[in-house]
Amino acid sequence: MLYFTMLKIIGEKIYSIRLAKGLTQSEVVRQTGIPQPNLSNIEKGKQDITLATLFKLAGALGVMPGELLTPLTLKSEKQNTLTRPRVERLAKAAVHTDIKLEPAEQTIANDLRIIVPIPGKQTPSKKEVYRAWLALKGVYRDAELRTCIERVRDEWQRSQWILS
Repeated sequence: MLYFTMLKIIGEKIYSIRLAKGLTQSEVVRQTGIPQPNLSNIEKGKQDITLATLFKLAGALGVMPGELLTPLTLKSEKQNTLTRPRVERLAKAAVHTDIKLEPAEQTIANDLRIIVPIPGKQTPSKKEVYRAWLALKGVYRDAELRTCIERVRDEWQRSQWILS
């Protein structure tokens, strides 16, 4: 079980770093010589990875090999504690773009705006949605994210009711 967990961790880390650096699979394939189907399966946690491959990928991504072995982690608990007022602020800022927050919270609100589909807004690409999702997963647990997403949807519905 631990073995498959590690494959998943390595795959998620490779994928998230690649997206964060704005690299496509094709670019990584060109730099490493790893066949594209293999890279895809590695990113999905479905294929074994040798040390040689790990080192090639780390080099192409510009990170130390050990970084690919550590899971995406939660930031400090105190900094990212979700209180009801904080959830409300984030939801309002995600729906109403004129609300300004401190930079860290603004980034979270922007990522929530990307992952919560709001009718009439431009649909972000799958790549943008996955990048935003991974960024939020690095800050909050699944249950906390679900709460934020529900509040963004509620806030959007409330704003539509007020406008009508």
